[in-house]
Amino acid sequence: MSEAGADLHLRLEPHPERLADVTGAIEELGEREQWSPEFLFRMNLVLEEMTLNVMTHGRSAGASELEVIVVCEADTVSIEIVDDGPRFDPLSEAPQPDTDAPLDERPVGGLGIHLVREMMDDIDYRYEDGRNRLFMKTSKTAKTA
Repeated sequence: MSEAGADLHLRLEPHPERLADVTGAIEELGEREQWSPEFLFRMNLVLEEMTLNVMTHGRSAGASELEVIVVCEADTVSIEIVDDGPRFDPLSEAPQPDTDAPLDERPVGGLGIHLVREMMDDIDYRYEDGRNRLFMKTSKTAKTA
C-alpha cells in the first residue's frame, strides 16, 4: 500500500489463460480504490490490450515472465508492464492503423496500442536490463477513446 492508494504487483507466466488473473486483480483494485465504472473499464481495457500482446506475441518470441505493476495516487494511476521477451517498442514498431479507412477494408486487430494511446495521458517505452518496460500514466478524471 502507498500513502495515497494501493499498489498491485503481479508476476506471472505470459500465457493467455493468465489474462483472467490480470483482469481479476484490477477489478479488485478498482473496487478497493472506488474507481468509477468508466475508469475501471478504461484500466481493464488498457491492461488487457497490453498484457495480451505480451502473452501472445512476446511469448511466441521467447518471453517467459510478465510483470504488471499498478500504483494508485490521489489523482492518477501509473501502470508498468515488464517482460523478458526480445526488444519490442510498441510505440514505434507496432503498425499504425488506418483509422480513416472504411471498417470493411481494415485488417483485423492492430488497434490496441492506438486505443491505449488515446486512453492514457502519458506512455513511454524503455528497454533496460534485458527487459521491455512500458510505462503508462493517466488521471482518474473522465477520458474517452
